[in-house]
Amino acid sequence: NNHLLNIIVLTSLTSLSLTALPAQAEDSSTSPIPILEEITTTGELASEPIIVPAAAPLPGSIISPVGWAINSGGPGYGTLTDTINQNGLFVNFVSGVTNFNTYVIPAHQHSFEWFDQEWFSNVGTSASVTYDLGQLVDIDRLALWNEESSGIGRLDLFYSTDNVTFTSLASNLVPTDNPALQPYPADVFSWSKVNAQYIRFDMSNCPQPNPGSFPACAIGEVAFGVADDPIPRTPEPSTLVGLLLLGGLGLKQKAKVPNS
Repeated sequence: NNHLLNIIVLTSLTSLSLTALPAQAEDSSTSPIPILEEITTTGELASEPIIVPAAAPLPGSIISPVGWAINSGGPGYGTLTDTINQNGLFVNFVSGVTNFNTYVIPAHQHSFEWFDQEWFSNVGTSASVTYDLGQLVDIDRLALWNEESSGIGRLDLFYSTDNVTFTSLASNLVPTDNPALQPYPADVFSWSKVNAQYIRFDMSNCPQPNPGSFPACAIGEVAFGVADDPIPRTPEPSTLVGLLLLGGLGLKQKAKVPNS
């Protein structure tokens, strides 16, 4: 009997292992921004993008995007991951913790070496990319290390909460035309704080004229500043109703207290 039981168990396990499980459909809601397949110049797959931080960033801190997508002008040379992982920066920061002003004001610089440290678009005068912050954040500043041999001639910024509808954030920005073959600091661009998760870079007038050694748009590193004072949130209607009910109960309770 035991021998027969063992045969039945083994047969059941074998049939289970041969049964193909249905493929799980990809849920776009859990991946709000498409992470493009990252290809190095040698044709090999690059490493995975960095992980979304679990905690909300501190007010006034500097944060790195956690994902990206190339809208046009790609795949280019190198990978956009190297524009958000602090490769090339001489001094690193802790995303969501390090104070933006404390870090950027000392003008921490970026290496001019491009391999595994910068991204270049396809040959052409324009390109567009979108960065994903990983969560909705109140931001009011951009730190852009504008690559020194090609760079961005003109930059238009757009923001979105859903990666579908984008609103203009800043237009006609002209990043610094940094000297070639020298470490370069960050440009800081600021605006009135907005609540956003996705920031689109529309780049044009590439390369910059001095020296313009490679005919493309290029980025060294990008990071954003979290607003010091978060945007006030409007209470949900149900919350307002609850507050009114509590106020009414308070009034009734006061009416029960006899006059002294």
